[in-house]
Amino acid sequence: ANETLAAITGYDPDELRGTPFYELCTSEYQQLVRDRHQRRLDGDTPPERYEIEIETNAGNVRVLALSASRIDHEGRPATLVNVRDRTDRQRRQWAVETLQSATETVQQAETTEEVASVAVEAATDVFGLPYAVCWFHDDETEQLDPVYATAAARNEGFVGSFGPDSYEYEVFQSGEPTKYTPDAVADDNSLTSAILLPLGEDGMIGVGGTADIEFDEIVVDMTRTLAEHTAT
Repeated sequence: ANETLAAITGYDPDELRGTPFYELCTSEYQQLVRDRHQRRLDGDTPPERYEIEIETNAGNVRVLALSASRIDHEGRPATLVNVRDRTDRQRRQWAVETLQSATETVQQAETTEEVASVAVEAATDVFGLPYAVCWFHDDETEQLDPVYATAAARNEGFVGSFGPDSYEYEVFQSGEPTKYTPDAVADDNSLTSAILLPLGEDGMIGVGGTADIEFDEIVVDMTRTLAEHTAT
């Protein structure tokens, strides 16, 4: 158990040594890993490469690409296992599929409210965050007014309008997807991480959470397409 495995799992190397590897796996993969390990020790040839899911010390699920081979270790049969963290790659692939599906649904929507709801729910799914709102711009009042929000956003009171003097309105005018810290720009906003996705001149989508979040740059870039189709 090396430092890389420790970093992936969140456990200290000394905690990992002596722990059966299958115990790190989520319940649906434990028996599979145990069976293939035993078959390999018995001289059988189960698949050498496959993907599994593990639960980290913090309780998060990560996807690992596993490569196993049979070796002799101190006169006894053993397995040498290498793993690569594929979580981000899997998440990006899922994000692509989610955004493609949302884009197709948006094109079939018949009302602006329906378009807003599809875009908000897609953004929520892609970023894995509960709070999301879509605002449309009112040219007469020069305000961003909410047209659709997730239930969590409504329940927590994150649904409001923004005028020209707000940071959010400045992002809308810039037209660029922007990551920011809401509680740093407004005393009454408890969100600690959020991203704003302008919809051209029509409005904006905001997605956020109450924990520090690292937004995947590739996923952020992919949401530009969803924003463009939503605006269209």
